[in-house]
Parts: sequence; structure tokens; C-alpha cells
Amino acid sequence: AFAFEGSLGETDKEANNAIVAPVKDAKVQNNNQATKVADVESAQGGSAVTAKDLKVLKDGKAVSDVSVQLDGEELKVTAQSTAATGDYVAKFTVDKTTYEVKFSVVAADIAVPANDANKAVIVNGKDEVTEQFAEYKLTFTGSPASAEKCAIYVNGQKIDAQSDNTSLEATMTAFKNAINGSLIPGITATSDATSVTVKSDKKNVDLAVEFVAGNTGVSVQSVDDAKAKYIAHEEATHATAEFSFTSGVTVDSTITVTVGAVSANVELKAGDTAEQVAAKVAAASFTDYTVKAEGAKVTFTSTATGASATISTVSVAAKA
Repeated sequence: AFAFEGSLGETDKEANNAIVAPVKDAKVQNNNQATKVADVESAQGGSAVTAKDLKVLKDGKAVSDVSVQLDGEELKVTAQSTAATGDYVAKFTVDKTTYEVKFSVVAADIAVPANDANKAVIVNGKDEVTEQFAEYKLTFTGSPASAEKCAIYVNGQKIDAQSDNTSLEATMTAFKNAINGSLIPGITATSDATSVTVKSDKKNVDLAVEFVAGNTGVSVQSVDDAKAKYIAHEEATHATAEFSFTSGVTVDSTITVTVGAVSANVELKAGDTAEQVAAKVAAASFTDYTVKAEGAKVTFTSTATGASATISTVSVAAKA
């Protein structure tokens, strides 16, 4: 077997069957792209040769994440992203002669900084919520035959009441008056011909109302508790999207950052850190958004508010 000694890039080495001219100080990035490490041609006629038993070794052991192939007269090596950096040897055989070419695997250039934009925390806008105080409506049926005692419980507090044998409407009025006369803080009532509505004017107070009929001859026909819970006022909100950069770049590049339907190109310089990339993104102009950078994290906030303010996706890519 014939093996090159010393560093790559020496003058052409000739053996019985092939001439192998290594690329001086060949470096292969672990970026899944084929890189030439040597020229290989027939020693008899300068034409391409057929190679077999191609393999790559590191520290004397064959590896699977760095591969070698003879493409015409070019020996090319491909290192996957998982390949460790360091020195390697490509081996191949032409006829009965084995050749070795030394090269090194280096970290791939980073033109698009690593980021978690595909997992961005997105919160869409919400409409304004109007404050709503609790109310609870009971609709009654029946014909009170006489004035009979009954009870109305508001949030567990008993209010004594009495039916009115004049009519159902008069009974509703009697129930209303009993509730209003109970002096439960913040609780009032209104009535009509067949119903009583209990209301609260207290923040953060919900309502639950129960009627115990006794011998009044009236009963609850239906309950409307759709507004039984207090709802606090909320301002309309903006849509936001938040993600972080987890690396910088090693080469000058331009990236395109897209938020929903809005994009901006951001120029980066070799050596920019994740924090510097975030700052440059925040300094770019995104129509209908404000952008803030905190360390390596960027937050996009829509200028619009309400349920129509939405962000579908966020992405970072090399400029097309």
C-alpha cells in the first residue's frame, strides 16, 4: 500500500497505477456538502481511474458520518453535521495499490444563526372585554291562591318573602321588595309580570339564587344564569411573537425574518453573536410591528389590537 506522509499539498505523488494530487491543507466543513480533497488520474494516460474500497478513518478507525467518493478525477469528501472536527484519512484502492489522503473536518460556516423561531411563543390579540356585573333571573309560573311564606337565597343568604294572592305579577313585586329590603350589600332586584332579576353592583362577585316555594302556589319555570359571573374589564391586546437566537454567524450573510405576512432582510457580519443578531433584527423595519431585543431574545408586537391581530408563523432563513 502507498501512503502519503506529512501534510497535504505536497507535490504530486505517483504510484504504480495513479497520480494523486492532494489539495493543500484540505478542510471539509461538516455541512453535508461534498468537498474536493485531491485530484486522481491514471499514471499511464492522465485519464480517470476506477477506485474501490473507499473509506474514511479517524484515529485509525472507520467512521460512518464522513464519506469519500471518486467523482471523475476528483476525490470528494462529505462530512455530515454530526461529524466531529479533527484530522481524518481517506483511503481507496486503484487496482492493487492503496492510497491515503489526509484532510481535516472543520465546523460548518454559520450563515443563518440557530434559532427557535419554529417554536416561537405566539399570543394573538384579543378584543376589549366590557365589565359585566353579575345578574341572575328567575322566571316563575303558577297562581298564588293566598299569601304564603317562602324564601329566596342569594349567595346562600336567606331572604324571607311572601306571595301575594292578587296575581303572579304582584307576587313578583313582593319578591323584589323583599330582596331590596334585605340590605345585602350590593344586591338589588327588579321584577316584571313573571320574573325577578337579582343584580350585584360589586366587583368580583358572582351570583347564585335559589327559591324555596313553600305553599305559595308558584314555582320557578326557568333560570337565566348566563350573566351570573362577574366579568372584569380588559383592554384590547396586541398580538406578540417571541423567540431566541441560539448562535451567531461565522460568515457575512443576509437573513430574512418573517413574522406572519411581514418580512425584513437583516445583514449580519462574521463574528456576530446571538445577542448582536437579535439587536440587528430589532433594529430592522417590520411593517405593522414593533420589535424589542433582550439579550438573544426578540419580541414582535403588532401595532394593531383586538381579535383581528394575529400571527400565523415566524421564520428565519437565508435571503433568497
